[in-house]
Amino acid sequence: MIDFTFSDKQNKLYNSIVSFAKKELNQDVIGRDKDQLFPSKEWKKCGLIKLQGLCISKQYGGLGLNAVSSAVALEALGYGCKDGGLNFSIGAHLLACVIPIYLYGSEEQKKYYLPKLCNGSFVAANAITEAECGSDVFSLKLSAIKKNKNYTLNGTKKFISNAPVADIMVLYTSTNSDKGFYGGISVFIIESNLEGVTRSEHIDKMGLRTCMMGQIELNNVTVKSSAMLGKEGAGSIIFMESMNWERILLSAIHIGTIQRIIDLCISYATNRKINNQAISKKQIIAHRIVDMQLQLEASKLMVYKAAIELDRKSKQITAFAASTKLFVSEALNNVCQLAQTIFGANGYLTNNEIERYTRDSIAAKTYSGTNDIQKNIIASKLGL
Repeated sequence: MIDFTFSDKQNKLYNSIVSFAKKELNQDVIGRDKDQLFPSKEWKKCGLIKLQGLCISKQYGGLGLNAVSSAVALEALGYGCKDGGLNFSIGAHLLACVIPIYLYGSEEQKKYYLPKLCNGSFVAANAITEAECGSDVFSLKLSAIKKNKNYTLNGTKKFISNAPVADIMVLYTSTNSDKGFYGGISVFIIESNLEGVTRSEHIDKMGLRTCMMGQIELNNVTVKSSAMLGKEGAGSIIFMESMNWERILLSAIHIGTIQRIIDLCISYATNRKINNQAISKKQIIAHRIVDMQLQLEASKLMVYKAAIELDRKSKQITAFAASTKLFVSEALNNVCQLAQTIFGANGYLTNNEIERYTRDSIAAKTYSGTNDIQKNIIASKLGL
């Protein structure tokens, strides 16, 4: 049997991060969300406690946590920090960039990049999406042509989280178009200040507005072979493993957010009165909060079961990750919609957390692979 009870150490970790987030990360969230400002000061504060390096070994500047304890930490962040954009920036940085470097980087790459990534000195962006290649990762057009010991890179990446503020990019390129995604895609660590690299200003978007999204253009960018992450053609393996981490542990952030929303709804419903009676006494309101709680409990079970399987290196981890991402992102959206009905007009105002969470939640069904893609993955594992 599996025991989902937090250990004393995990409880201490959870409580410490909630306390830190409430104290250090929630100043003027409404203002920076409105103005779409990357919270660089808060990012650096997170780096001081190694939130950007939770599951990286202490040897390279991280906290050395396993997947389960990292999920505990990220759930705490989702609960304590009101800034969904900051939470997502940290998740994208850690799960889709730092972990691949940790798992596949050369010793030289790990020693140079990981300490800076773990302590928040560097911001990283995962650059795989292209204008005509979002969910279809088999059709990358950005190319890397080898000449002697160097590669020349040309192409454009679009909708890249953290791009406008990134110091480095984990960049997926086509190195052999005949082989396609399996064997034809390679990964490079690209520093943003290289000649020929151009990053756009941030793209205006509905939610997660403090997480900067932008476009990256590479025009005859020359890099040494030592900039490659892993072996040539290993891009599919690196991508799929990083997505397993991202789909599971971003979901851990979401369950923290769901818990925060439920707490807000309970507080509002018990204090909001109609005819001198709290609306929490209305069965329709109470039942909606119960529905939210049920989705939270089911989401927690999925996240921590998947994190356990990630630590076990389960052969079925891709299906676990897809199922978790699909279910928890849908739960987050459902909970936000239910919260809107409880708060009524108040929940629609921009000075209310519920309004911001609702906008932020929409993207959860798209990033890390759309929910339809997750269904395709699950269906294929079922032999359909």
